[in-house]
Amino acid sequence: MTDHAYFQTDGSQGPARMAEACGESGNTANTDAMKILIIEDDLETASYLLKAFREAGMTVDHASDGDSGFFLASEN
Repeated sequence: MTDHAYFQTDGSQGPARMAEACGESGNTANTDAMKILIIEDDLETASYLLKAFREAGMTVDHASDGDSGFFLASEN
């Protein structure tokens, strides 16, 4: 069973806090690490989010539109 947590990215609930809340240690060797799909068309925003989540030890994919995001979500 997978628990899903939703947080605001206003700084108070950043990626490191999300990892902590979801029981992640930030260790990328963890095979149960949270996997995130970011669907964002603004490349600057997407880049910021990708970097932050990866630094928190999460596996992150990015799609710049809904069709690509749907494909990635359904394949992974």
